[in-house]
Amino acid sequence: MVQGKLTLKLVRAITEPGFYGDGNTLFLRVAPGGSKQWVQRLTVHGRRRSIGLGGVSYVTLAEAREAALENRRMARRGGDPLAEKRRANAPRFREAAQNTWESLRPRWRNEKVAANWLQQLERHAMKRLGDLPVNQIDREDVLAVLTPIWGRKQETARRVRRYIRATLDWCQAHGFVDTNVAGDSINGALPRMASVKALPYGEVSEVPQALPARPPCMASAPRSGTGARIPASRGSLPRPRSRIRWAVSKERISDPTFSSGGGN
Repeated sequence: MVQGKLTLKLVRAITEPGFYGDGNTLFLRVAPGGSKQWVQRLTVHGRRRSIGLGGVSYVTLAEAREAALENRRMARRGGDPLAEKRRANAPRFREAAQNTWESLRPRWRNEKVAANWLQQLERHAMKRLGDLPVNQIDREDVLAVLTPIWGRKQETARRVRRYIRATLDWCQAHGFVDTNVAGDSINGALPRMASVKALPYGEVSEVPQALPARPPCMASAPRSGTGARIPASRGSLPRPRSRIRWAVSKERISDPTFSSGGGN
């Protein structure tokens, strides 16, 4: 059994706020309000970290010592006990998506796009991913969501991937996952999307005259001379009485996750 400086009697008797060392990186922290908690101060990858091990009311002195010993062993093997603790408490994808949506909401300028964000995930991703802890989601799970719609609902598929990728970015930033499995690593496994055959440059000038005399639609149209990049201008609308000025859709302007993911 691991031994230290503290005893059960002493732990109960201490009331002065502060830190009281037990030895081997374990401390008893007494808060100004009187609550008591076990805290471990451990060097991990060259950095001093403080790891909460639980309150005295729920974790005995012996249990705190054993937990501290296991963390020291993990750190000695090159692991990160704090990161492991975060991953053990990783949220399910549904909760993570809601948290991501809340964090992005102040950046949205279009309520319709904001509402569509969660609706698309609910419609296409939650059945497979919703109840999975985010650190248990792998590439096969993401591909199972995207592959059925990748070839027949191209724009929807891009959006869903973008939203999944943004959610896992949030998880990665908070230490719940190490890598984003919806990132570029799955590009080679997705079906190739159908592309529009390029029009010979000499025929571009004939296209405006050939277009029907009705309000513009989301169909492909020439981008010659606009300087627009293809992903950013895909689905753009030509402004009336103009051959080279194009209006990017409000969603693409309003959605802060548009640069995340996209397609192949």
